[in-house]
Amino acid sequence: LNTSGSNGSKPRLISMEELRFNAYPNPTDGAITLQLPELTTDGILEVYSMDGRLVESNKVPANTNELLLNLRPYSTGLYQLRLVAGEEVRSLKVIVE
Repeated sequence: LNTSGSNGSKPRLISMEELRFNAYPNPTDGAITLQLPELTTDGILEVYSMDGRLVESNKVPANTNELLLNLRPYSTGLYQLRLVAGEEVRSLKVIVE
């Protein structure tokens, strides 16, 4: 996958390792494990309900490969997880049963 910077810089090759952002099990009963991409800077993991409300935000230290997340306090339904680190943003959806 090639991307180019907003400043018109040359495209750079992004490895599959950099793109990795997975959650399992999905669907979940609330306890979920996140596999994170290789972060070179601290990031923020945001959890949004499907009505767009931010329900949780957690700091993710650089070089964190895996994170355990407890979604049990929230109602059943679909949630969007957003990982923001520098200019990089990745998202995925999880189902809480």
